[in-house]
Amino acid sequence: MKIRFAARSTTGRLRTLLLLCAALSPLAPFASLDAHAAAVAGNGMPGQVPVVARDATTFGPEFEGADLKELERRLKVAGLYTTTPVKQSVVKELLEEHGDREKLAAANVPETAFVVPLSRGVLYDRDRHRLSIEADLSDEGEDDIVLAKTVKGKSGYRLTVAPDAEKRGFIQKIDIAGLVVAHADSNRTLSLSTRMDEATFGRTQNSLAVALVGHLIRPFMLQTDARIEPSDDDPTLKFIHRTTLYYELDGAWLFDTHTGEVLDKGVKLTK
Repeated sequence: MKIRFAARSTTGRLRTLLLLCAALSPLAPFASLDAHAAAVAGNGMPGQVPVVARDATTFGPEFEGADLKELERRLKVAGLYTTTPVKQSVVKELLEEHGDREKLAAANVPETAFVVPLSRGVLYDRDRHRLSIEADLSDEGEDDIVLAKTVKGKSGYRLTVAPDAEKRGFIQKIDIAGLVVAHADSNRTLSLSTRMDEATFGRTQNSLAVALVGHLIRPFMLQTDARIEPSDDDPTLKFIHRTTLYYELDGAWLFDTHTGEVLDKGVKLTK
């Protein structure tokens, strides 16, 4: 079918354009879906906080989840953070109230995912063609899930006595990003048992990760700084900066970090 434009004036051209927009309006949902798919496919790039659809079957290649530093920057600029610690039991009472989504949207913080690489706790039974995951994500007895941890500086562990630690330069700066999940009751262990053919496991065994899919809830972000004095057990002076995000989990998905393909949406958080 050919469309011929016969309008000879500006008014006529405008009328024709409006008629075409009305005729094509049923296609608008498809256009938005395409835009959304493109956004998901482009996720994981530095400086982005990716949008994740709950019905997604792939994240796109090399998906890395939300950029934690960029997310932290946006929340701080919007004032959506606290420096007062919040008890885990209180988080359950702080589930989304009216206006929370609007605040996050205004800060350009979408529903997103945090990625946890699986470097341990993965077993594969070749006889039963079954993949099992049991991975503890906690760190030193804390209640949150560790998303990232960097340590800079020298440790004096087993090398010096506590009073001399600072003088000898055994000082560490530790930056930790963690996640507190509502309804998780301090559960920080990823658990999964699912069927997987040997070819798929062979292709993905070195690139498996879990995406924690959901949205932030109040108080959104907690930032604390602590100074840990040297002790005889660990003669190192430590300065710890901890960023904690509060999260309502919609699901935990096993996926292949190379291709972004979602392999299983049945990962659980257990004790």
